[in-house]
Amino acid sequence: MSVWEDGLREQLNRQLAEQPMMSAVYSQALSNLEAGYYDERYTGALGQKFFKGSDIYEAAAFANLHTAIANGQILYTTINIGVKPTEDKQDILMAQRLDTLANLRFYSRDHDGATREELLRLRATFHGGSQADHDGQFEWTGPLEFGVKGKRKVTMLSGAFPLEVGYIPFARSLALLSRLRCLARWPYGQDDMWLFSVIDDNLWTPFAHREICKEWNPADYKQQALFAA
Repeated sequence: MSVWEDGLREQLNRQLAEQPMMSAVYSQALSNLEAGYYDERYTGALGQKFFKGSDIYEAAAFANLHTAIANGQILYTTINIGVKPTEDKQDILMAQRLDTLANLRFYSRDHDGATREELLRLRATFHGGSQADHDGQFEWTGPLEFGVKGKRKVTMLSGAFPLEVGYIPFARSLALLSRLRCLARWPYGQDDMWLFSVIDDNLWTPFAHREICKEWNPADYKQQALFAA
């Protein structure tokens, strides 16, 4: 467990001490996770564990991420790579699969129906990692659209996000987004790259919510499209 994850655990303990009612809220989030209430691809993007099951701390981390996304404080987009990640120890093969990103081309349709190529170029590097840092980096230049259902969309023209591949606890995702305000995720079993961005530093602080979002259930969520058809 990293220093940042330890710090978040301390924040949660303080929140539960100051707001005892949050214990029931996080217990419900834990029950929802265990019951498969949320879309598996969505939860996998936010966190994956080698062994099944979560505890109240993991449920609290997920609930805070989920609420920030539902409220439009964290926006996301997905990019279909067409290949799934391999084991971390196969770093050469992992790097080769990430090279697929550099060959991707993106197109959008103008109002008159004409198709044009977007000047979007992607790149990702993989070096593996420990609990103290991240697995690599995802970079792009060109217009990349971030959004969430029912909220305004934002286009970013360039960026570099820390990349985490495969297994990662919800608490680590929360720590990275809290500290670095962005995260690229390539979950095991998925051929999509997920990109999360805290869109305004003044809008979101972990464990600041007194109410956790219950209505926005991504059991029927749809991935954000890079470009509207």
